[in-house]
Amino acid sequence: VVKAWIESVGGFGVAELWNGNPDVLEEYIEETGISVFDFSTFYKLDEAFDRNDDLNYLTEDMVWMTYPDKAVTFTANHDTEKDSNEDNFIAMENKMKAYAFILTHPGYPTIFYSDYENEEFKSQLQQLILINNTIATGDVEVLYVDEDEYIMKRARTPFNPGLILYLNTNGNTKIKENIDTDWNLAKLMDYTGNIDYSPTTDENGNVTLRAPANGYAVYSIMK
Repeated sequence: VVKAWIESVGGFGVAELWNGNPDVLEEYIEETGISVFDFSTFYKLDEAFDRNDDLNYLTEDMVWMTYPDKAVTFTANHDTEKDSNEDNFIAMENKMKAYAFILTHPGYPTIFYSDYENEEFKSQLQQLILINNTIATGDVEVLYVDEDEYIMKRARTPFNPGLILYLNTNGNTKIKENIDTDWNLAKLMDYTGNIDYSPTTDENGNVTLRAPANGYAVYSIMK
């Protein structure tokens, strides 16, 4: 029915199939042709930031990896926010790190309206939306990951510089040396404004990056 309806009506559609298994969600996409809310990413974010406090979960299989144009990524909705099961929502203190992930990675990211209207989040979300609309392009490469650090690169293209996301769940500022970027002898800046640090890459494109305590930074070449 869904397949016939989409083929007849056209346009954009998204289905809510509440299942964290990416194989189940991808089969639904293949059978119907419709986009799905990417619960596989939602639950990996929950596992990484809340349930297991281990960012290695961010490298496991998610729908956006296979069907980036069909994966509607999110960190909250009207159901998850009122769920009493702590495994079905992302804690407020981890929301912005989760948004930094979905707004720099492939997929069709969505923002829960009450999060956007939260004055604690609004300006940060607006900046991440700007980043998503401008430099969040290019192939994804995870440069480094451990329990409390995750560094991901969106590769440079002929028309876009790309970016590097640095997530940190540790209570201290993190420093990672010899990060291989796509930018040679280039001055970088954090486009989120979360850390005042503007390093310059060497002739081989390597650089030392920093991430704020329990936060995130998104680096690219200085505008």
